Amino acid sequence: ARAIYSMNIKEISQPIRTLNGYYIIELKDKEALSVTQQVSEGPLKQAWEREVLYAFLYDIQEGREIKILDPNLKALKLKNEGRFDEAIEAYQGAISQDPSNPYPNVLIAQLYLMKGDVSNAKQSLLKAEIKESLISDQVVLPEIHVLLAEIYKEEGFASKREQQLDKLLNDKGSNLDVLTYLKQVFEGSKDDKRLALVNELIKEKTSTKDVIQDVSNLSKEADDNFLKELESN
Repeated sequence: ARAIYSMNIKEISQPIRTLNGYYIIELKDKEALSVTQQVSEGPLKQAWEREVLYAFLYDIQEGREIKILDPNLKALKLKNEGRFDEAIEAYQGAISQDPSNPYPNVLIAQLYLMKGDVSNAKQSLLKAEIKESLISDQVVLPEIHVLLAEIYKEEGFASKREQQLDKLLNDKGSNLDVLTYLKQVFEGSKDDKRLALVNELIKEKTSTKDVIQDVSNLSKEADDNFLKELESN
């Protein structure tokens, strides 16, 4: 998959060694996904959580009344039902059980943003950022800094926004979704220096060096068998 992602049209890959044999791939065509087709981890995870939660409740209910005691599950159920204020209260209950965990604050901020309450969303994210800094010097939750960067952009605080973007850029654990977001931001702001850095990180993330083996590194027996297969086909 990584080999295909990094190839250009009409390019032929090096032999790719797998448990099932060798593959040589030619990429004949590719096209960009439209915005409506792009899928990120967040919506998929939320849909999965919703499906699992309701399937579980349906199986165990059997005519009985179900009372959810776990505040995180309760908040998720309320959020899916559109009861945002009650979901916020439930996540606040989760914070009381685990005060050092920044994630409930992020979820509360997302709910406030869905309500259009940017001020309270910002305050919740700042609390999450403080908790995050107490856990580790490294970025733990990219969502904190993505959301704060967007809020600072709307407020016109360019320097504070750049601080948040730099935290994401310097996070060694940033996934491809975060790096793609940063690329779009730096392209829009024509920040060539940061754009070059993020392009290099994307290149490393999509590198095929871990999946493609040079034929010269194979054993002579494997190499001979591979050449025989090519000749017979």
